Amino acid sequence: LAGSTLKMNQGLRILVEEALIPFNYAINSCTLNPANCLGIADRKGSIRVGRDADMVVLDTDYSVIQTYCMGKPQL
Repeated sequence: LAGSTLKMNQGLRILVEEALIPFNYAINSCTLNPANCLGIADRKGSIRVGRDADMVVLDTDYSVIQTYCMGKPQL
């Protein structure tokens, strides 16, 4: 999981800083779009009532500060 998170962080950084994609579109490409492709967007990929509450909190250099799985802190 840590390796895939690191790759996702790097992909987000590239989209925002190098490809100049607006952050809201870039974050969807790392969250909601994959959930849609996997057919799990009813519970993953966005923050809404009734979703799984899996989240990653990043700092300004895209390093992971905290992760949550089902709303519970994991770091």
